[in-house]
Amino acid sequence: MNQIITVKDNKRHIKRKMHDALGNDLVKILTELITNSDDSYRRLQKNEKLNDRAKSQNPIYINVYKKQKKIEVIDNAEGMEVEDVIKNFQSYGADKSGRADGHKTRGLFGQGASDVLFTQENGTLISIKNNKIIKAEFYWDGDERKISTDESLPIVETRKKYNITNNGTVISFILNEKTKFQNNFSNKLSRFYMLRFVMNDKNRSIIIKYFNDKNTPEEERLYYDFPPINSEDVLCSEKLDFKYENKNFDATLEIYKINKKIEKHQKYGDLRLLIHDNENNVYDNTFFKLGEKYPGMEHLFGFLKLNNTADIIREKLNAEIPEEILTDSRDGLNVKHEFYKILSNQIEPILEKYANKINKGEKSSLKSDDFKEHKKMFKELNKYLDEELDEINETGAITGTQPPADGIAFVRERIKVTIGKKYSLKLLVNPLIIKNGTNIIIKNEDNDYIDVSPESILVDHGNNNSTIDIYNIIVDAKKITEEDCCLTAKTEDDTIIKKIYVSVVSEEFYYPKYGMEFKPNYLSTIPNHNAKLHLYVDLSKYKIGSQITFTVSNPKISLEKKEIILSPENIIFDNLAKVELIFNSKYKDISGKIIACCNNYTTEADIEISESIKTNDGKSGLISGWDFNSNPEAEWQKYLHPKTGRIIINSGNLINKYYFGEDINENKIKNNKICQNYLAELISDEVAKFMIKKQIDKGQLGRDYEEAIEEHQRRKNNLANIIYKYIVT
Repeated sequence: MNQIITVKDNKRHIKRKMHDALGNDLVKILTELITNSDDSYRRLQKNEKLNDRAKSQNPIYINVYKKQKKIEVIDNAEGMEVEDVIKNFQSYGADKSGRADGHKTRGLFGQGASDVLFTQENGTLISIKNNKIIKAEFYWDGDERKISTDESLPIVETRKKYNITNNGTVISFILNEKTKFQNNFSNKLSRFYMLRFVMNDKNRSIIIKYFNDKNTPEEERLYYDFPPINSEDVLCSEKLDFKYENKNFDATLEIYKINKKIEKHQKYGDLRLLIHDNENNVYDNTFFKLGEKYPGMEHLFGFLKLNNTADIIREKLNAEIPEEILTDSRDGLNVKHEFYKILSNQIEPILEKYANKINKGEKSSLKSDDFKEHKKMFKELNKYLDEELDEINETGAITGTQPPADGIAFVRERIKVTIGKKYSLKLLVNPLIIKNGTNIIIKNEDNDYIDVSPESILVDHGNNNSTIDIYNIIVDAKKITEEDCCLTAKTEDDTIIKKIYVSVVSEEFYYPKYGMEFKPNYLSTIPNHNAKLHLYVDLSKYKIGSQITFTVSNPKISLEKKEIILSPENIIFDNLAKVELIFNSKYKDISGKIIACCNNYTTEADIEISESIKTNDGKSGLISGWDFNSNPEAEWQKYLHPKTGRIIINSGNLINKYYFGEDINENKIKNNKICQNYLAELISDEVAKFMIKKQIDKGQLGRDYEEAIEEHQRRKNNLANIIYKYIVT
């Protein structure tokens, strides 16, 4: 009997997704509600419906009942009728910001208030509009989210109770068991980066009231003042142009120098590069991949204003296959998205330039290269990291791949792999042809040359609506082949059989994950030397005859070619090409990014030019050594440099000075047991953090805090067996 089965989302799954978005963080929770009220006021201002009194106040009240763990957020903005409640809450994640109607509002998620009302307890909305009142209660009925409405509340009494003069909305809830009041809560809320423009708006009044047992409130007006800027503190103020897909947008970048940044943290919050648009919607507060520990960043902060980008973000969220330019967890820009990469490519070198200028002259007082045993340690350490992290190389891009017409297919028909390395082969499955529960057998006909896992794949389409399923098959290249190895994937009934041929060679082969990538993507060289970058190109994505353009962020770096046309001469194997790009500079102590672009896709390589070439003892991206530098104004103890792979130890840090003393020298590292043990502890801790981040990025470790802490400690214990025997003598 044929039937249609309706698939429902499990309550636990939906609640987990909602909790992940806000993280039981009361600051993020209230940010959603405050910005919703602010958006509503913005729409009124655009329609010129605010009277003179409202224009001067535009209040948003936050009532806190700590004993009852209850919160109320109240505004005097548009209000809602029953039809508005249905429109705003019936469809989770839909675009309700009003941007489609031309309103300039922040609402870029379409689910903020829902996340709050369904994850906290006793979620309730009361709203008045056009002399009509609606009360809505939010609750779970099994796996279903329900909203019950009541239009019988007395309007006069409700206006008086919540101080709503005309139209307005009240959202109230009781904190769930995992959401806690934070210490210095008011300060954290007013300094939260996403609220800074709202808190700074003279036409907004954010008032928080703390109610005691007698219901007599302690009232506090929340506001935010940006740090004052003197003309001599302006390092950069320039216009920039960006291109994302087929859209052009411009931006203004302002970078300032700030002294005693640590002392100003309490008043101004985290001071980084505040990224916002021309409507003061805040996207992020970041120094991109450089991070706040990059030497010199302790003296910088600024603003990046992007013009006309809110509609780009909205368009991507509303696409048939939605894309998150901003993370759903309200943690800023999605670092994996192309939009982030475009900003990072252009902004990061500028930040790096000014950080390096400030940090110029801060030479290493001591470095691991001067200690023979330490160099041995890093060699063994990197070998251990290679094995433990099980670095697996990709075998090509899968974006834009079509579902296989025969049901299953490998992304490639032939590959070359390098001996001693592991590779991930992509097996594509068409869910319209291959049924759920089908067993696909993976057969390796040449066990002497390659190891393959798994030996079978059980097809599981899950609850997604994807048109294609992707499975990873890991190939471990053990021995150089004279003839290609044959790897077969077939259904258990032998009705569908697909093959891929694998050749194991000694040469280095790299298959770009996204179709085009520099490998390595970091290179250090010396002035007046022709250095060479290698750009690998997947010809199944970018055909022979495609044009690749090259640009460099630093005009002091010269490129031999600014564009090339892919030709058969670039082919190194089947659908894989390699382009050599030569660059040079007569300047020293400079850095920049070389950017390759083809069909609107960009990839980058970081370049450093100095008097001596900086090398890694291990492979690119792993750990290459340690250096002592003094940054007394920075809070951090140690920092893994994202480009050189060196652990920078801050000799100016208070705790580090306690162990190493005011003067760290070679004798202390060689003979002082306290210094030796503490140095080993710092290295173990930083390398363990590096490993944890790698595991999280690869999906090998979840984002549960307790789990990460336990794994971090386990990693440190294992690393001690390598590190302490070389350092502690």
